[in-house]
Amino acid sequence: MIITPHLLVGAAIGSRIHNWWAVAILSFASHYLLDAIPHPAYQLNFLKTKTFGKGTVADILKLGADFCLGFLFVFLVAEKTASFPYMALGMFMAILPDFLQVLYRFYKNRFLEPFQIIHDYFHFDKTKKFAWQSAVTIFTIFVAITSIISILIK
Repeated sequence: MIITPHLLVGAAIGSRIHNWWAVAILSFASHYLLDAIPHPAYQLNFLKTKTFGKGTVADILKLGADFCLGFLFVFLVAEKTASFPYMALGMFMAILPDFLQVLYRFYKNRFLEPFQIIHDYFHFDKTKKFAWQSAVTIFTIFVAITSIISILIK
């Protein structure tokens, strides 16, 4: 998945919950739930080849633009709110699993392997169909709709 949705969900968690540990845990877990939803993703060639070649600059520009888009949106909307520190933590924790995955691909560290296994298990793959992925999709849509309704009512 692209980075922006992870950043936005992490920020949303931080905007509503003002407990550091809860924000960290929920935002980290939200990454895996979002990855279970069917979604397009861009390819990063340097992750496959583990080398820095011609496409590396383009890959880094994609990642940088994606990150900046999500972060800038949250920063412009909520920078002056009291919730912003929690939102920043939520954004960081929500993209941490992808960072750990990149580290694992390059270093194959034993400590990082469980994160890679969990990431592979949850990440949507169109060649594998899991009933729980459909359930996660329906649950996510339900939560989104109820959240929108609750915001509009207030």
